[in-house]
Amino acid sequence: MRSPALELGYALALASVLGCGGAPPPATSAPADTLPVLADGQVALVLLATNRGEVTTAGAAEPNLRLADIDDYARRAIADHTAATAREETLLADAGITPLPSWLSDELMQRTLVRTLTWVLQSPGRAYDLAYICTELNDDERVVQAFNRLVVTIESAPLRAETVRAREMIAQHIALAGDAISAQGGCLGGGP
Repeated sequence: MRSPALELGYALALASVLGCGGAPPPATSAPADTLPVLADGQVALVLLATNRGEVTTAGAAEPNLRLADIDDYARRAIADHTAATAREETLLADAGITPLPSWLSDELMQRTLVRTLTWVLQSPGRAYDLAYICTELNDDERVVQAFNRLVVTIESAPLRAETVRAREMIAQHIALAGDAISAQGGCLGGGP
């Protein structure tokens, strides 16, 4: 049996071959504070990629989570993002908006692959739980920053409203993650 560290090495090598192993984002990528305008269809795929990614990564991590508050966070993320995906798919169909790829949706899907491989291959325990919740907090904060910039450019009123709703849901997740991290003494695990 291979060690978890060796398994993670294999996963990162695979992710690198697939173009998502910690390499910088593609040249068309931009930091959240200089986010270019995306078409409504591109924003639609960003929403879907965000929600599907959260369901996938939380689903990969959840079976190995040991701390109750962090496990509760993962379960809530799965439930909330599953519901948001269904709601958004209906909204997009009703509004006639076709999801279209963009550098941002591509980046989100690549990050999902790397995060999922990471959670599947790591050994469970307190450090695993803290790594999961701290990564989620960081990623959720980045998504909210991106949504703050995207929402003002969206032409479709229903899509704009859904983006605001998704941003508010993720802000709630940030608060939950922050509470869980504080209860554990921070991301470095100085707590109980």
